[in-house]
Amino acid sequence: MPGKKNFKTLMVIALVLVAKVAMAQTVDTVLSRKITLSDTKKDIKLNPKYPVAGIEVTQFLWDSLHLGFAQVGLLNDRAVAVPDKPVTSYLQDYTQSAFGHLFKNEGLRMLWVIEALRVGEKTNPMNEDGFFRFKGTSFVTKDGISYLPVFTYDIVTRSAGMDVTHKHKNHIASAMDKLMQLSMDKLDSAFASNGGMFTHEQIMGQYQQKRALPILTEKMKDGVYLQYNDLKNNTPAITSFTVEKVKRKTLVKDSTGKTIDYWAVVKGGVVYKYDVRGLIALEKYQYGYIISSYIGNAQRLNTAVAFGGGILGALAAGKGSTLILPADAYPSLFIQPEATAIDMETGAYIF
Repeated sequence: MPGKKNFKTLMVIALVLVAKVAMAQTVDTVLSRKITLSDTKKDIKLNPKYPVAGIEVTQFLWDSLHLGFAQVGLLNDRAVAVPDKPVTSYLQDYTQSAFGHLFKNEGLRMLWVIEALRVGEKTNPMNEDGFFRFKGTSFVTKDGISYLPVFTYDIVTRSAGMDVTHKHKNHIASAMDKLMQLSMDKLDSAFASNGGMFTHEQIMGQYQQKRALPILTEKMKDGVYLQYNDLKNNTPAITSFTVEKVKRKTLVKDSTGKTIDYWAVVKGGVVYKYDVRGLIALEKYQYGYIISSYIGNAQRLNTAVAFGGGILGALAAGKGSTLILPADAYPSLFIQPEATAIDMETGAYIF
């Protein structure tokens, strides 16, 4: 049996190996946690003037493979939250199960476009915080050709508890239920507004256009980007520059040696977002940009916390290796989630 000194040494080595494994993980290699929706029928009050014959659900999520991140295990390892089937079927099947019993043979047909569906979790000293983001827009058609916009349900919420992972399925179902109920409630005003009508193809085209950004469709040009719109349009303001590390700051200077205030810099095709806490490497993922180091940083931080610091704690705390950024896109939240990506419209951090 090893002595106390050898045992401690073995523990330190084991913990360092845990940290190294965590550092190597990416969004596609971490643990996964399936979120399964119920097939319970829902009692939604329909407008008797407008029988509904069916609902088509489609999605324009920036990340269609994952719903976000959950936490699992003793060290609160990050696990990607995933639907238990392809996400379009995931949402369509739920809608049919929940509301199919209300549909008539003839009536209005609805189109729902879901463009935000995301969950997140964060550990606090006394409990866990769960976060949920949803945005969906409903359209309605009488003839199957011309569609009228009805309602957009757009929310971000926080819930607290000892285990918030199990709440995600309820939040997703509740958001879909709300979209159904509120769309029914808004039908009278939608038809009375005589608003613009769109074909199915035009609606899909509007959402596709949001993905037709140079930052998503072109190779990024090396240079200095003064604001997010420059980065979004792949139009660097300065292409002759140098990068210098001065203490904890990373300075970017133009060809005259003048220090530049900047939003991001691209070097070797890699995007680095400026942050007072250090440069943040971003990488393209599907139709968005994720924070490259999020998984490794989160795992190292949780490992250090779980084992009370010591050598591994010092390792984790050093050189900004556990830098976890707040998702500042949601000022209404009292506690901010951990940032995992950027909002493609504004550049703000999202979860």
